[in-house]
Amino acid sequence: MLSKDSLDWKNTSMIFIGASPILEEEIMELKQKRNDYFLLASDTSSYFLYKNNVVPDAILSIDSGRGTAYHFRSDFPQDIPIFTWLGGNKEIFLRKNPIYLIFTSYPFDQLLSNYLQEFMILKNSSLNISGMALSIAESMDILDFGFSGISFSSFNSKSHCRATGYESYILSQLYRTKTMEMYSPGNYKSKISNKNQIARDNLKNSKYNYKNFKEVNPSFNSNFKIKKSMVLKKDLKYFFKIINQENIINQLSAEIEVQTKLIKRYLNSLL
Repeated sequence: MLSKDSLDWKNTSMIFIGASPILEEEIMELKQKRNDYFLLASDTSSYFLYKNNVVPDAILSIDSGRGTAYHFRSDFPQDIPIFTWLGGNKEIFLRKNPIYLIFTSYPFDQLLSNYLQEFMILKNSSLNISGMALSIAESMDILDFGFSGISFSSFNSKSHCRATGYESYILSQLYRTKTMEMYSPGNYKSKISNKNQIARDNLKNSKYNYKNFKEVNPSFNSNFKIKKSMVLKKDLKYFFKIINQENIINQLSAEIEVQTKLIKRYLNSLL
């Protein structure tokens, strides 16, 4: 589980890297400053970074959509830690990458957090992955924090940088009159949407402010190691054993309004 004890966060500056097309303009300078920061990449930007020889220290993946699995291609490194939650895309848990769980304000996360004595709940009022990255930085008391590849709007008529999983996802659906240039996988238009405005305001109102990576105080020990003891056990029976307890089942039953006997029957079928 991701916690304050997993790394010396207080002496670390973190850069969160999104997949805005502006990342293509920033990649060279980001590469030059690679060893100055802990790089936390969105899953969408991770393959572009890897192909440009900027290997992130960790990847944040919280979207459970079908397209998420396409960001992690077969040649993508299997030793990069992935920060995710139990509602993340199931394909992530099938990879060999080390997995570190984050607990959100989702009710089931709160139940597990109490049982596992991990009381750090990460809230994300922005409803955007950048806001979750900010929540990690604030909860871990990161020294300084900023962004690269974040714009909340299109850039040069593109919604995302090159080499995202969205390109792989759409390839089979393209033909002569429906080209890649016509495909737009997200809500990033030339004018920022109301939803993305909320996300940007959330960043601006944080203690770190909304800073480009060039403004962030460099501080990072490149020899860091996240504790392996906190890596998620990729054994579903481990979680079923936790869930299959009377107090947990009762709380879960009340939360999702399903009879306890049905929950028990389902869990027993999995064990």
